[in-house]
Parts: sequence; structure tokens; C-alpha cells
Amino acid sequence: MRLFATALLLAFCAILGGAAHQTWPDWWWHVRAPSPEVVFNRRIQPFLNRTCYECHDSGSRKGDFALDRLSLPVPQSDSREAWERVLRHVSNNLMPPADATQPAPAERAEFITWLDRTLHPVDPRNPDPGRVVIRRLNREEYKNTVQDLFGITFNPAESFPDDDSGHGFDHIASVLSVSPLLFERYLTAAEQVAAAVIPDPMPPPRIFVAPPEKWTGSNSEGEAALFSNTVLTFKITPPAAGRYRLTVRVAQDAAGNEAARFSVKVDDKPITELAADGTRRRPRQHKIEVDLPAGPSRIQIAFLNDFYAEPTATTKQQDRNFYLQDASLEGPYLVPGQTRPEGPLPSWVAAPKPGENRFDWYARVLTPLVPRAYRRPPKPSEIDRLAFLAERSEKSGDSPAAALQVALQAILTSPGFLFIGETSAISSSVSGDKIQRQSLSEHAIASRLAYFLWNGPPDERLLQLADRGELKSHLAEETKRLLADARSRRFVQNFAGQWLEVRNLPLRTPDPKLYPEWSPALAASMKEEILRFFSDFLTNDRPLTELLTADYTFVDARLARFYGLPVPASETAFVRTQLPADRRAGLLGQAGILTVTSYPNRTSPVLRGKFVLDKILGTPPPPPPPNIPSLAEHAGGGQPQTLRGRLELHRSNPSCASCHALIDPIGFALENYDSLGRRRETDGGQPIDSSGKLVTGEAVNSPVSLSHILANARQDEFNRNFARTLLTYALGRGLDYYDRPTVDTIVTTAANHGSTLPAYIDAVVASIAFQNQRADTPATPQVAALSRQP
Repeated sequence: MRLFATALLLAFCAILGGAAHQTWPDWWWHVRAPSPEVVFNRRIQPFLNRTCYECHDSGSRKGDFALDRLSLPVPQSDSREAWERVLRHVSNNLMPPADATQPAPAERAEFITWLDRTLHPVDPRNPDPGRVVIRRLNREEYKNTVQDLFGITFNPAESFPDDDSGHGFDHIASVLSVSPLLFERYLTAAEQVAAAVIPDPMPPPRIFVAPPEKWTGSNSEGEAALFSNTVLTFKITPPAAGRYRLTVRVAQDAAGNEAARFSVKVDDKPITELAADGTRRRPRQHKIEVDLPAGPSRIQIAFLNDFYAEPTATTKQQDRNFYLQDASLEGPYLVPGQTRPEGPLPSWVAAPKPGENRFDWYARVLTPLVPRAYRRPPKPSEIDRLAFLAERSEKSGDSPAAALQVALQAILTSPGFLFIGETSAISSSVSGDKIQRQSLSEHAIASRLAYFLWNGPPDERLLQLADRGELKSHLAEETKRLLADARSRRFVQNFAGQWLEVRNLPLRTPDPKLYPEWSPALAASMKEEILRFFSDFLTNDRPLTELLTADYTFVDARLARFYGLPVPASETAFVRTQLPADRRAGLLGQAGILTVTSYPNRTSPVLRGKFVLDKILGTPPPPPPPNIPSLAEHAGGGQPQTLRGRLELHRSNPSCASCHALIDPIGFALENYDSLGRRRETDGGQPIDSSGKLVTGEAVNSPVSLSHILANARQDEFNRNFARTLLTYALGRGLDYYDRPTVDTIVTTAANHGSTLPAYIDAVVASIAFQNQRADTPATPQVAALSRQP
């Protein structure tokens, strides 16, 4: 029996020594696994003894970190955070330090896999889909939604505050809050959209500010003041004819036996006369109703009773003056007896039926609109509330158009419109100790699919399929249809633009003295090159790894001249162009990415290495320790150095060496490109040395060789990272350890279909996490990576 147990343990550890994300074998679920304590004592403790305890036991406590004081690394361990730190450092080859004896690759892999699965237990046979997060529309989604729904061409979200980003994207639920300022902008945007969609010949009242400096005729600069019987004039073109309320705050320099008086006229027609009996510290406010015609008008305020008296032996000088401190105009309102004019309603607004009451008519008009705005069938009570609101608005004096505007504003500021993430479920699966899982409603999946691939709302076909309960059975073909639609360009812009950090490339500001050729137009061409290149993978069945190794790109005339490539016949059109051999390859040879990973005045092997580790491989290095000195510009003898020489001097600092051993070889391989991505062979007058050795053992000697190593030797890491990134974007939330089986399935499924970009998208859409959610009362998972009971 002991021999059998030993053989079983050795077989188990051999599996652990494989890839860190390898799927558990079927036989594992039918035998009793050794306890965590047994595996830890027999296999892991010796590893720690050999590689870690010399610096990190209770005696040495280097970095104030003692491994032998930590409790066993199980999910409920009070030392979990410390073990997570160990996992990150060993996984990133930061520990043991570069100058220490390194464990064999198989030993390191065994330890990483064991610790990872112990801290993060998952059951691949019963994946946890996680919670469906409820999040608001971000700025771009709001714009696309109202434009797709109503056909407007302006951007009502332009004044919204910037969205925060999390996990690499700006539509992640955990960072999208709703501030008071944002809700004010929602109200303003709803008014703008409603006015554009349902024009009203007499718009609702609004306030027009008439500041004193806008009045002509003043006797004083900086304020509207009259020192004699003269006139102040304000010119205005009201939005419609009607009654307006003029509010003025006036003051006087008192003199004589009466207060200063003034008159109000409109286009020389007298309206009223009033007293300006306030002081400049406490002005008097008057509200005056004036009727304004359509078109330009003049509002005139005249000082009527100027008074001046010279000083005498018994009196001081007296001088009566008039001051207009503030003014505004509010309207239009209906003149008593006036009927609000009605213009033609939009074609989608059905005419009232004979004998139909206004409530029923409003309900009938709004019923087709609400499902498209809310992206689901509305409840009858939701339609009733909107119809009641419109009916009440009309009874208060609004036209039918204005009443429908009010109802539309209510729709556009409702949670049903502003938020995505319907959590209603239609079925659940519960079995013993398994994760309880609920299937999302068809309408929730329609929204999730549309905002994933269109960054906008589901169209009529998606909603019709959801209404009939047929969307899930047609998801593959609908995904293909959405990708073939022009709106999929939004997916390219937002996913690729944020993943590759080039969405804001035109905002970069390289030093104009060093790079006079930089311009917003060149930045736009660089950005478009990357988007065209990525989009090409949507329409052609190319393996995803060719994003790194492709020997072609897309350029316009401006970018072709910049690269030194043949210039296309058209100045503006982008054309596919073959790249010279061994000069550039894939994304890492494109100027836009090389620019965003540089400083304004020089390249940065650190930024470029970090970009590759984070965005390409999904293994971001830890942040640098505090108080790290900047790079020296010169060697000890005062001679300028290459950037590589300065960095090598910098990483001679032991606190810098481990991270830089991870980052620098990647960044050095890209040093043949300057800060704008142009090819170069020298730096500071000295030849560039782009050779190096990655921490995983591969030798690199050029940018192209780095790209091919990443696409081949590091292919699994690239594919997994892309799957994680794409799933994060699709779900609108960060991933957790329980998402690993879903990521495994996506990678495997995509590999079975050529590992193309559409294959990855199809696999994400078909995944458990995309179509399901964890139940409201999930069973506590009983699966532990090292203590599964049969």
C-alpha cells in the first residue's frame, strides 16, 4: 500500500511539474488525493529549504519576511496575502534573486502550480461563471446607444466627465460611479436628445443670461451704468415667439427727493416704468413680463430722472445715477389665450385613433420605443408611468410634442436605459456541492453580445430573437453577423485601442525640438495603422500569433514616407504593404505602440519591456521600489553612454536587478526603434546592441527575433493572456481565479478552430461565464486542489 501511495504521489507531482494551467485529469476525481500537509512536507518544504529559507526564515528575515512563520497556504489561511506575494515573485522569476542559485525549471513549475492551485481551488468540471455585474453605460456606449436608437449625429455625451479605467478598460463596473455632476449631464443630454428626436415649434422655457457687459450704451466700463437720461440696449433672438420673464437687479446713487426710475421697452414699445430704489450693495430685483416676436429683438432700459445738484454751504453734491447689476430672460411662456403651436410629429409617432383618450395614445406611442431603450420587454407599470407623465405634461399646457419630450427624457434618465447587466435568470442548475448556476435571460445576452461587439445597443433582430427565446440557439450565427456589420469597427477601436494603449495616441507630446516631424496627423496615421492591422484579423483566418510576426502592415502616404516604404498612389487611403525582411514584424514593429512606450525625449526599454510583459504575455512586473534614482546621463568618466549602458549601470543596484533582469532583455531587443518607432542602428553615436537573454532562457538579438520568440516559445502565455483580456472586455469585470476553467476552455476551443480572432470571440460568447451567472445563494464549493474527497 505504501508503495502504491508513493507512486501516486510521484505521478501527481509529475502532473504538477507540467504547465501551470494544465487541466486536471479525469482519474483525479475518482481517487483520494494526499492532504495539503502531506504534499507540503514531502515536496514543497524541501524546495523552500533549498531556495528560500537562507534569506527568508525566522533567523534572517530579509526584507522583514519569514516564510517559516506562515501558516499552511490554503484558501482560508491567515497568511494567504503573504503566500500570494510569494506566488507573484516566484512566477515572475523575481525570486530567488538573479544573483542566487536558481531552481530547476521543473522544480519552479511544480512549486508555482502547487501554490497556485492551493490558494485558488477550482473545479473545471463545474465552472463558476461569477456574478453578473450591473454597470452604467460609459461615455462611448451612451453616445453609440442614442445615435443607434434615434439616428442623431451629434454627441450628447461630449460634456460627460471622463470615465475611469480598471483592468485595462473604461467600461469595468467596479470603476464606473455616478457622480452628481454626471447625473446633471445626463439630464442635459436627455433634453438635447429629446429636442432633436421630437422637435417642438415652441420649446420649453429656458433661461437666457443677459450680463451687464452685454448691454450697450453704458456710461461706465465694466458695469452697466447710466449717469444721464440715456438707454441701455440688449439684443436677443429668442427661440420662439412668446411671453418671456425679464429679471433685473438694479441700484441707484440716491439724490434729490425721489428714487431713480427706469423704463423697459421692447423694440421701442413701452412695457413698464419702475423704481431702482436699491443700493449697489443691496440691489432691488424686478420681474417684468415682455412679449417677444420671433426673430431678433431689442430690450431697452432707459434712465428717466437723472438729477444733479452742486454742493452748497449746507449741502453736499448730489448726483443720481442708475446701475443695472444683473439681468436674465426666461421663456417662452404662453400668452394668456394663446394656444401652443403644434408642428408635425415624427413619423414613428402614430396618430390618435378616433375616440382614443390621451393616456392610451401616449401609451401606444411609447410602447414600441421602451423595449429598444431598455433592451428588454417593459413591465406594464413602466409604460403606464411614462404615459401618465406625458398626459400630465400636456394637461399643464405643453404641446403633444413637448409632452413626448418629457416622457423621452424620463426614459433616457431611467436605470433601465443607463445601466447594463440585467440579472433575471430563466433556469438554474444545482447539484450537491456544485456551484449553483443560473442562465441569463435572452435579452440580457442580447445586450451583452451587442455591447461586446458593437459597443452599442442590440438591434431589432437580436431583440426579436430574444423575444422568441431563440437567441441562444442562434448565437454563433448572430456573432458572425455582428462582426460583419460596420458597427464592429467600434469593437476594434475600443478593445484594440485600449488593450494596446493607442486610443489616446494623438494626445502624445514628443519633444518638438527632438522630433519636429511629429504632428497630430502623423499620430492619427499611426493609430489607424494599428486599427486596420487588427481589423484585418477579423476578416481573415489568420492565427492570432501573426499579430506578432506578420510581415505586412497598412500605411497611408504619410506613414509610408515616415517608414521609408513605397508611397501609395493616394495620399489618404490606407493600403496593405509588405515590410522589408528582418526590419519590422507585427505589432511590436508599429510606430504607434513604440511611441506610447517611449518618453517624450527618449526611448524606454523599461516601458517597452513592461508593455510586452503586461499586454502581450499577461505577466506584469511588480511596481518599482520607492526612491529609485533616475538614470545617469554619463558614465563615471563623463562620456555619454548608450541607454543600454546606463540601464546596466542602474541595475547593478541589487534592489533593481531582479525586475530589470525580467524587463530589460525585452526592451533592449526593441532599441533599434527610436521614440517615434523609426528604425535606427546607433544611439548616442554608438552602435545599438539589441541582444539579450530572456529569463525563460531564449536568446534574442533583434526586434523581429523577439516577436518570433513571443509567438512561438511563449505562444501559450500569449494565447492565454489574450483570452483573459478578451473575456474581461466582454464581461465588463475583472477576472478572478474561479474564471480559470472558462479561460482554459476558451483557449482550447479557439485552438481547435485555428486560434483566429473570430475563433476566440466565438469561444468567449459560447462560454459559461458569458451566458450564465452564479446563483443568488450559491453552495459553498467543496473542491480543494489538494484535498478532494471521492
